[in-house]
Amino acid sequence: MSLANVALDAVLAFAVINLALKVPRMRDSRTQQVAVIIWGSVVFGMYSFLMSVFRIKNGGYPFWLPPF
Repeated sequence: MSLANVALDAVLAFAVINLALKVPRMRDSRTQQVAVIIWGSVVFGMYSFLMSVFRIKNGGYPFWLPPF
């Protein structure tokens, strides 16, 4: 596992943890809404990038992944 993969997984994990633990504790609803949009976008973007890297690295994988 390369350093880039570890960094990618770390950013994805950090975003999910923040979305699950930090955002619900925010008191201001507007700030909470903005944080959900930001962290949700980070999770979506990083997961999509992870799937595209997986497709590039494992071209002979027998299962089909939807295009991201």
